[in-house]
Amino acid sequence: MAEFHQWADPEFRGATRQLGDFAGSPVVGVAAHTPNASFSGRTVMGMATGSQYLFGTLRTDDGQIYAPVRQFNNDVAINFMLYTGEDGKDYAYEPTSKKAHQGLVDLGERDGKWGFWRAEKQPRSLYLADETSGYWHERGFLDLTGVAQVGAAQVAVPDVETPLFYLTRCFLVDSGECMGQRVRGFIFHDTMYLAPNQGWTQTRYVKELELVWAEFATEFEDGSVHYGHLCSGAGNFAFAVIQRTDGPPVITNQVRAEYSLDAQGFTESVSFDVGDGQWWDWTPTGDGGRMPHSPYAAGPYWREGYMRPRGDTRKITASSCWMECYAQRLGAES
Repeated sequence: MAEFHQWADPEFRGATRQLGDFAGSPVVGVAAHTPNASFSGRTVMGMATGSQYLFGTLRTDDGQIYAPVRQFNNDVAINFMLYTGEDGKDYAYEPTSKKAHQGLVDLGERDGKWGFWRAEKQPRSLYLADETSGYWHERGFLDLTGVAQVGAAQVAVPDVETPLFYLTRCFLVDSGECMGQRVRGFIFHDTMYLAPNQGWTQTRYVKELELVWAEFATEFEDGSVHYGHLCSGAGNFAFAVIQRTDGPPVITNQVRAEYSLDAQGFTESVSFDVGDGQWWDWTPTGDGGRMPHSPYAAGPYWREGYMRPRGDTRKITASSCWMECYAQRLGAES
């Protein structure tokens, strides 16, 4: 198993840099659910919303898996992708998902909730949320209502050129529909606040600093839920913000990761050391879970798996955890 350290080297952390450059050092924490934050034009630390994503993992009772992704940016729904699979098998892109709405949407307040929708009597694409719930609809593909979990996760990176504020909400979908089948699982709503004229995929966090990053939610057989982010990257770009219904949160920017990759570049195992003797382990869902690789040669690899604290043997009843890694950079850092 390889490993990399970006916080254990005091010389690196104390290095002299350019004015306003903190090598991607984040500030992390938990925030109250504020559903209008992403849709009211509100700025955070002087930054407006730059990119937003809806995504997650839903399962049927007979083992079918659906992994939808919707990207939108303010009043434009950019694309919708749906991946399908089964436990123990790799995922495939559902080609009909390209027929989902792409184009202009309205955003703001509707029926006492906040979100976006296609401007028509019965919107073909819609997402609305309040403090306690979220609803996501893509006509012909999915219809999901979820209960908001714990609080929102927030990550901020001060930087003179590429400042970042990253906000996440998580919802447990107890009974939804995807491709005509009843499903259960988790969905996430991520909002990136960026400097003017910057897109998320063009920031240094995506193009240079990220190595492994898991956004996850896990429900155990006793009803307890863990959800959050675990990230370990180059420079000082590392953090953990994990909320638990059965224990205190884990909040730190001191994270070390150990990993192993398969021959294709997908993760086989990833373990995160978050300090105080605490480790969080990601394992794949059997032999499969790989999603089609990015069309860009240097793009990320995604693989579905489970995240849990080391030593926790409780049965998992619902889960979503896409382990994102940049295999080429991992080779350079190991």
